Amino acid sequence: MRHEICSISLVLPLSRWQRTLLLCLIATQLVGCAAKTISRDEVLDSDSINDESHVLLPLDGIEQDVPSDDSLPSEVGKEDAVLPTRFDMLATQSPVRDQGDRGTCVAFAVSALAEHFHRKLNLLASPDFSEQYLYWLTHDRADDSWAVASSQLRSEMNAMNEYGVPLEPYWPYETQPWTVANDPECVKVFGRFMPAYCLTNGQAPQASTAALKYFLGESRNIRRSTIEIKSYIAAHEDPVAIVVKVAHPIWDAPTNYRYGYVPLSSSTDGLDIGGGHAVLIVGWDDTVEIQRVDVHGTPEVDSRGFPIVDRGAFLFRNSWGTSGWGRQNPYRAGYGLMSYRYFDEMGATARVADAPQSWGPEREICGNGIDDNANGQVDCDDSGCASFPSCVPAGVSSATFTGNLTIPDNDAQGLIAPLSIGDTGTLAYVSLYVGLTHSYVGDVQIELVHPSGIRTLLRDHVGRNASSIAQAFPTTAFNGLDAHGDWQVIVRDDSLYNTGRVTNLNLVVGRCVATSCAAAHHGVHTYTSNGSVAIPDDDTRGASLDISIPPGGVILPGSSLVYRVQHPYPGDLRIVLEKVGGPSVQVVAFGAATSAAGSFVLPQQFLEMSPMGTWRLSVYDLAAQDEGNIVGLALILNRQ
Repeated sequence: MRHEICSISLVLPLSRWQRTLLLCLIATQLVGCAAKTISRDEVLDSDSINDESHVLLPLDGIEQDVPSDDSLPSEVGKEDAVLPTRFDMLATQSPVRDQGDRGTCVAFAVSALAEHFHRKLNLLASPDFSEQYLYWLTHDRADDSWAVASSQLRSEMNAMNEYGVPLEPYWPYETQPWTVANDPECVKVFGRFMPAYCLTNGQAPQASTAALKYFLGESRNIRRSTIEIKSYIAAHEDPVAIVVKVAHPIWDAPTNYRYGYVPLSSSTDGLDIGGGHAVLIVGWDDTVEIQRVDVHGTPEVDSRGFPIVDRGAFLFRNSWGTSGWGRQNPYRAGYGLMSYRYFDEMGATARVADAPQSWGPEREICGNGIDDNANGQVDCDDSGCASFPSCVPAGVSSATFTGNLTIPDNDAQGLIAPLSIGDTGTLAYVSLYVGLTHSYVGDVQIELVHPSGIRTLLRDHVGRNASSIAQAFPTTAFNGLDAHGDWQVIVRDDSLYNTGRVTNLNLVVGRCVATSCAAAHHGVHTYTSNGSVAIPDDDTRGASLDISIPPGGVILPGSSLVYRVQHPYPGDLRIVLEKVGGPSVQVVAFGAATSAAGSFVLPQQFLEMSPMGTWRLSVYDLAAQDEGNIVGLALILNRQ
């Protein structure tokens, strides 16, 4: 017989936090009833969550604060738009990983989305972000003292957008949850509540909090329907993170388990819903047919014995590894195919994010033994560490400052630190290493000024609430100029309340050994520009984004353009690339675009010419009703 709890006598011992939590929970149950005595064994559930397989999110939280579909804008574009029968983004997906016996599926879905962007935009070659850190970060920033094994897409996406996440080596994921073997407090109260630090497997190591962080763009909810999700993916070519209710008889039916199939039963009366689960939708297939199973997991057939099927399904990336559930999925091991019927009935929330605002690979942190920008080159082998003291080769000119200079707070002029180069010669490369501490490095700008007055901005308000910068900034902005003279490093803090100090500056310049710098420009160089330039709708004037290329060398075959435009209907666009004062070429013709992002090989008219000068990407929206923005471009030049 189940009793309502009104007055309780506790049989000790219980820890302080367990007593506090218990009293808070009991306070919500005070209704007239008889007194009952509960022992410690009844209060504390001794079964740890590692006894469960594929830990799911509690049902009572997966739709909490999710806006109604009616309050959200539609993603459906032009009414006559034709979506492809099949579409997938497998090319930009990192390897599937296993969340193990912990309720961390949201962290895995959000990390996978961020890794997609970094692969798609060539920001990192092999991104692998720390799900362990992201899960901890969400609970830590929520200031939870106790919690359940759960989180929401909104909170984890916002955390990665605001604070960022390091690479996996800084805090490797642990598939098993903490138990009393790790900490005596790590037991569950009433079968679900634990101290937050137990759910996150401890506090973040210092190395992970100090490490370089990677971010996700702003996020938002979209409507929970098949057509809305397909329309969003078709317009943006980016995945959609979803949370769905998991019906155990369907997901665990033998065929479905093996192939990752998720159809919907013909009747859902009595269907066992175990909880919620976050996955990442990366495509769809309108032609696939999946046999339904009933509420007991038995395959459904009609009166003639033919299979009853769901037609059409979303392709999704799961976080249950590749050797169990979905191991023989026809697209890729560890993936699933969820029928449109299942999602429309069981989908709890759908959320999307923009690309991170940085454009181009993050820099290597020198001297830590980790490939921070995932390009296969560690520390001194990475060009970004050219000016790190232990990486400077013999015969290269350098100037160093070591000390303790205060960065003026909320000062547009900033700290100006002089560095002198006594040697003369034409510059082949320049790199500045900066070491500083600051209570909020997102306030900081770093600028380098050549003795001639030519300057370049090396860092502009990135890093959010990190507390230090220890980074080399290579630049090609001064190539071809003379090395000699008094350089200036300007460090600005143009916001109130946070302060910092510069402790280390090291300027390294490489000079050409002959009168020409041709040899210094051999190889592939990438030049980037980013922003958010509005494209006027149905207007032949268009919008443009410029990029400056420094002097040196000539353009060789194999050079290309990578561009990124946000627009709900790319077919409205005409895109043109020009070298200002020189040739131009149509990159995309009106009516031809199927994607708002892409790449383009530079044609013959640009070859064997100097790349120096201003290059311009112009985008024209030649039809009404849709608006968009130019987000960024990169010129990848093979130079000699």
